Amino acid sequence: VSSAKQYLLGGTMKDLQAYQQPRVAAREAIERPRTTHLLPEQASLDDLARQRRMLADQTVAARQSSGQEAGLAIFNSNLSRQLRRRTDDLLETARERETRVLKDSKATAERSAQWFQRLIVAGALLLVAMLASLVFMFRHYEAQRASVEAQLRDSDERFRALTTLYTDWFWEQDENFRYVMFSGENAGPVASIGAGVIGKTRWEVDRMNIDDSVWAVHKAQLERHEVFRDFEIAMFEPGGQILYANISGAPIFDSAG
Repeated sequence: VSSAKQYLLGGTMKDLQAYQQPRVAAREAIERPRTTHLLPEQASLDDLARQRRMLADQTVAARQSSGQEAGLAIFNSNLSRQLRRRTDDLLETARERETRVLKDSKATAERSAQWFQRLIVAGALLLVAMLASLVFMFRHYEAQRASVEAQLRDSDERFRALTTLYTDWFWEQDENFRYVMFSGENAGPVASIGAGVIGKTRWEVDRMNIDDSVWAVHKAQLERHEVFRDFEIAMFEPGGQILYANISGAPIFDSAG
């Protein structure tokens, strides 16, 4: 979406290529064989991705044939906003469910650990013959915990892969709101900015035509750890061109909160 908007506003061959190249990569990624471990929302996400690609193609075609206003009319249509919101909602639902299920699994493993630990303390007072069975049970718990941790890592990797497929680019900030990562494959024009923003907050990155009051409201949202959507910003690329981006975000908490 961001690369399509960049072409609408700029209309140069460079902008058009920046739109077409990541689309080819995204199409190849989607056509790869699926793994057997799919999310329940997979079919809906695939359909939304197809509709967004079609709408982006219509936007670029209208820009080429009828001019900027015709392309912007499609880009800013209610359908375009609905598709973005439905995609965000599905991804958020998938992330929340995966996190909830894995937290429940981890809690179960921790309860099992406490139970095993009590057995070990009690078993110390029993006959030496009981020791072998207690060691076996403790090893079983360790294997169960390792399995849950592996599932957590797998879930995180799958969620990142999904986000890369169904949005134009993916970013992370630390607890102080500094950029720490941008996705690489489908980042489009954002890739040219990447190294320059790592370690900075969003309001420290060069921007234009955005009031300080707007940034104050956005910063307050981040400090309250709120989900936000469709926040539009403009940034300068290293070559001096302007990059327009429409971004959404959600907080992710670790075990320490």
